[in-house]
Amino acid sequence: MRAAWQELSKQELEEQFNPRVLLGASVAQGIMEDWRQSSARKRDKLPGPFSISYGTHALETLDVHVHRNGNDASHGQDQKKPLIIFIHGGYWRAFDKSDMDGHMVDLYERGWHVINVNYPLCPSVSLSRLYQSLERAIQYTFKHLEEWKMDTDRIFFMGHSVGAHAVSYLAPLFQAKTSLLKGVVAVSGIYDMRIVPHISVQTDIRITDEEVTQFNLLNDPPTSSMTTTTTTTHLHLPILVVSGGNEPPLWIQQSELYAKKLLSERPKNTPSSSGVVISGVIPNTNHFSVMDEMVTPGTSWSKQLDDFVSTHG
Repeated sequence: MRAAWQELSKQELEEQFNPRVLLGASVAQGIMEDWRQSSARKRDKLPGPFSISYGTHALETLDVHVHRNGNDASHGQDQKKPLIIFIHGGYWRAFDKSDMDGHMVDLYERGWHVINVNYPLCPSVSLSRLYQSLERAIQYTFKHLEEWKMDTDRIFFMGHSVGAHAVSYLAPLFQAKTSLLKGVVAVSGIYDMRIVPHISVQTDIRITDEEVTQFNLLNDPPTSSMTTTTTTTHLHLPILVVSGGNEPPLWIQQSELYAKKLLSERPKNTPSSSGVVISGVIPNTNHFSVMDEMVTPGTSWSKQLDDFVSTHG
């Protein structure tokens, strides 16, 4: 059976799967400029260090924000604090970790440790090379937790847009390597990589047929981008999968299809606490404001994030 997106014209594909086209370039750029200005105003609330190199490429850097004081909003002052490893969006070709510092402050001020990851962008690198960088960033993080004195007993991967795809791709590769990884938060992601060659972002991404197969999360378990070994397990960690209510129907469907696939893969005897898949649509939010809603204190979905981290710690 053909997928719904395969029946669309080229313009319809752009409207469904390219947020800049749906919102208009000027609107999308205005939102991103607001994010940058918010990040600039709030950045001094983050302790750093910033831009630690985890590889040889200039963009293979990450920020490390260790929370040493105050209460953990989910567990209390005397408990170890959760670590959020965040991967930004930008359709694999744009944006920078620094654009998300305003959101990182909202996570950090919960009393959580935060690591904000940068990575090389297409077309200067291939998609495979990009995911090699992300895999390397996670490996580097686990290796240096003790050095950073990051006292944590639970780690969560979180990403927005293609960052949601990235964390969903990476989590199965690491879930068997460490008991510290407790869950995934995927905000407004795209998961069916067959779509990418048919929209204008392909000019920069240049995804190959092999990469479509490798990174398509609506198919088989992913293959490591640093090896040729296919994982033998699907993602069995708790996951929170959300999209924005004002996003196009087929973009929202991406998250719904991914959540449905994950549920179908969960063993029948998986404990409900460890096998939970939470899927939701956040009303009155677009592709960008859905991320604001997830982390801004006081919103209902920000509370859902707090509960998710607390429950699965």
